Amino acid sequence: MLSPLNWAGPIFDKELRVLSRRRHAYAVRAGYLLFLSVLVTMQWFTQVRPVAAAGLVAASRMADAAGQVVVSIVWFQFMAAQVLAVVSLAGCVCEDIRRGTLDVLVASGIGCTQIVLGKVLSRILPIVMLLATGLPLLALVRLWGGVPGDFVIAGFCVTLTAVLLTGSMSLFFSIRGAQPHKVILKVMTVLVVLWILGSLWRDFGAGSHLAFAKLLLLVDPFAMMLATGEILAGGDQVVVDWPIHCGSIVLISAVLLAVSVRLLNRGVSILPHRRVGLWPDRRIRPDLRRITCPIILWKDYGSSAGKRVLRQIGLAVLVGILVGTVQVVTQRSDVARPIWNVLGVGWWMVLCLHTAALAALGIAREREGRSWPVLLATPLTRLKIVRDKAAAVLLKTMFGWLVFLFYSVVNQVLVNWMMGPEALVPLLIMTVLNAPVYATFLAGTGLYVGLRSRTTTTAVVVTLAVVVAFHFVRQYALIPLVSILFPLQLGAWLWYHAVNLVVEALVGAVLLVLTVRSLRRCVF
Repeated sequence: MLSPLNWAGPIFDKELRVLSRRRHAYAVRAGYLLFLSVLVTMQWFTQVRPVAAAGLVAASRMADAAGQVVVSIVWFQFMAAQVLAVVSLAGCVCEDIRRGTLDVLVASGIGCTQIVLGKVLSRILPIVMLLATGLPLLALVRLWGGVPGDFVIAGFCVTLTAVLLTGSMSLFFSIRGAQPHKVILKVMTVLVVLWILGSLWRDFGAGSHLAFAKLLLLVDPFAMMLATGEILAGGDQVVVDWPIHCGSIVLISAVLLAVSVRLLNRGVSILPHRRVGLWPDRRIRPDLRRITCPIILWKDYGSSAGKRVLRQIGLAVLVGILVGTVQVVTQRSDVARPIWNVLGVGWWMVLCLHTAALAALGIAREREGRSWPVLLATPLTRLKIVRDKAAAVLLKTMFGWLVFLFYSVVNQVLVNWMMGPEALVPLLIMTVLNAPVYATFLAGTGLYVGLRSRTTTTAVVVTLAVVVAFHFVRQYALIPLVSILFPLQLGAWLWYHAVNLVVEALVGAVLLVLTVRSLRRCVF
């Protein structure tokens, strides 16, 4: 009776048994260990092997190499564990709602507290076991010297509490009735915002005793992880210790879980609220209009596509001019420059998340809703279906990409104006082409993965995983290989951007062609 496992009730045992028998659980473990092994191998060849080959004179640099390897492993576990927590807990309640078993579960003798704790703990425990697999490797690397044990312990504890916080947020949004892919997008957006705040703390709040800096260290896992990295690098002691941060994160997670229990008691997710129009009882007359745009584009993007596109372009131009003006005014400020860099990267990350998710849902939603065979039975050709699906995704995210385009062009001019017109003009041309090319790559990846997936959640998760894997392979394999085989007589930045454009354009085009060719093969 006094065992903590009894607090979770039978839900914990049931969910843990079901999860342990699924094939994707073994695939996640194998992929996690494989990626961790590749990361350590790359760090060995890039950091440790050159130092070891230099002889006894450079033996003292082994400690620096060990520190870089440990930091890479800790940060990889920190990021991967949170992503796994989001994915595993995004649909834990939505599946019961979809199957119609949540109301029966709540009406049984099992308390709502046991339901919530059972679902959270059963999905966090496998992640903790994955994190534990990296501890022996970290202990071996510490033998090279230069890595204090406190850093390894602090990184492990901060990662555990971050996983608990991310899982609590996912469960909270899931109980609110959101679909799994929407839960993933919401939590990932929150994580990007926390990363932005943590990066701002690194640039301005490190070592500061201001109340805002202390608050960030209490509630932001990214800021605390950066603070532990500063301690490893030999920086000053932070104003908030990591045990206090872990305690505050556990408290916030407990509050989110308590709110989730309260919502489950009230039955918010069992009986979703439905409201049609401003007055629910008022009969709405159907708006019958002639469809002038392509039918798929009208279905996915909406009517009056031309007017909506013009409004988005006009609003994006106004916002882009405002952002560019503020950038030009604050270009000489040492404070504003890192802020603009962090905000630009954060905007790009959120934009990529939503573009990839919309592309993955374009076909996966049709397949999950059993309307895909009906769509294929229409006279529409395969090319028209894929073309209009991709166009709808690009039009929905056009405002964000145009704003990012304005920001990128102004930033390149302000940073690289000293390069001269011979190098600046090609760089600006490639910067302008980068946004539409990368958006097309995301659209092609999402459509192809959505065509091969049976559920929307699988489509979104696999699409995001493919995009991350593509960036990893491009950075460490494709770009060095192409630069060796086809050397360009341009600067380092120019050939880097040129290779990026070529690789993204080729991969996006190939995936769109494969989607068109496989459209009628993947029906059910």
